[in-house]
Amino acid sequence: MMRVRTSTDWLEQLRKSGFVCVSLDERDYQVVQRVLKYTEDFSSFRFPPIEGNTIYTQDIRDVFALFYAVSREVLAAVLHDLPDGVEKKRLQKHLIAAKQEKLFVDENAPFQGEEGFSGTFFNLFHYDYGCLNTHKDRYLITVIAVLPAHSIQQIDGPKDLHSCLWVQSPRGEWHNVDHTVQERELIVFVGEELQRISMELGKELYACDHCIRVDPKGEYISHSHHRRDPQSLKKGNRCSIALVLGERHE
Repeated sequence: MMRVRTSTDWLEQLRKSGFVCVSLDERDYQVVQRVLKYTEDFSSFRFPPIEGNTIYTQDIRDVFALFYAVSREVLAAVLHDLPDGVEKKRLQKHLIAAKQEKLFVDENAPFQGEEGFSGTFFNLFHYDYGCLNTHKDRYLITVIAVLPAHSIQQIDGPKDLHSCLWVQSPRGEWHNVDHTVQERELIVFVGEELQRISMELGKELYACDHCIRVDPKGEYISHSHHRRDPQSLKKGNRCSIALVLGERHE
């Protein structure tokens, strides 16, 4: 499925940059590409839609399953290098159970609500119709796919006027990750819940600040799910897929 590095490499890269990139095999990446292309035809910001019914295609179900598997594989690698503790054991128990759980019993809902990771959420985004201010992701692991910068069609201007994923490193440096990620790669970073757990176990990981903007230091945009970044061009902004792995809400 993906090229797995040792857990030590995961931790070193996450601590240094706030994110890592992992490689998919060609067959899996073709499904991701189809969904990214599907997202280019959106006329609103995201799926599931802010209003209206949620209808999953088979490709979207397949990408959800792929990202869900990748996020669990990353979590397992990170947990392997953390000291033992109650919360680590609980998460490892969820990981074992997830191998036997069936997704999409209801074809338009990935979980039935009792699964250990049923707090997971998943979105497709088209940034011609919205943006994201600087924030940290909740929960455990975030997995993202985007068309690499060199693959984005230049509709009405240069790349540097399109919205991009910016990630702030633990040293406070902003990195344009969309210009870093390569073909067949996914972007992965840690959420606030895993940061808290790792801190309590004595090996802190970093939940990075990130945003989808032209300039990560730009002014805060209100109602950002309904407005593209005003600094960006009207067309040709990024399309992306994101899954955030989270535990069941009690």
